[in-house]
Amino acid sequence: RNHTSQGVSGQYSVNNQPVVLRFGQRQFAAAHLTEQPQAPDEQGLWLLLADAHQALAWFKINDAPRKGLCHTISQLKQHGYELHLLSGDQANNVSELARNHGISHWHACQSRGSRSR
Repeated sequence: RNHTSQGVSGQYSVNNQPVVLRFGQRQFAAAHLTEQPQAPDEQGLWLLLADAHQALAWFKINDAPRKGLCHTISQLKQHGYELHLLSGDQANNVSELARNHGISHWHACQSRGSRSR
């Protein structure tokens, strides 16, 4: 099942007992856990796989900017546009992308609903 802007969940059976897995942002995947696991310190987008009892694994997602991004940003700035970067990604990743591309206005951890405002 897709949980928009949070992750996905699924269920399977082991010995006729349901096992639910959740994969996505830490807040979603570990929402039912008593102890919230911490993502590794290495910079990047980290997604968590968890079951009802524990965190099972962390996955690092590398998302490179599209080809031609620098040229597009340059062209938009030359035409007088003020650029804003809105992302569902974590603040450290968004700030780095914005800094590397000369975008001074950025917002991280945005959900679909918060981006439409």
